[in-house]
Amino acid sequence: MDLELQSLTPDTVTRERNPIKGKFGQAKTAYGLDNIKARLKETSESWIACIFMVLNLVKLAWELYFWLKIKNMNRHFSAMIEIHAKRLVKIMAGVSSIHQPLFLKVKIIPLI
Repeated sequence: MDLELQSLTPDTVTRERNPIKGKFGQAKTAYGLDNIKARLKETSESWIACIFMVLNLVKLAWELYFWLKIKNMNRHFSAMIEIHAKRLVKIMAGVSSIHQPLFLKVKIIPLI
């Protein structure tokens, strides 16, 4: 028996099938996949293709939105880290060698 067929337990099949069934349900309720009134086969196929194209465009738009949001957040956090690093450098430059913080005076002894 094939290894792929052995790994397909009923739970695995159900987990893989649920998102697909959900997309078809969304296409039926929100985009009218269950109410196509075209009479010709070609027209019906065109309507179905357009509905799935819209589903893909909506998914792409959400992914683009979140990608831009994460990119903007990363840029914001990078700027914040850079500002704090510059402040830390200024603070450390202003500290004289006598008044160095404790963590700068600690010697690291290698463990053998």
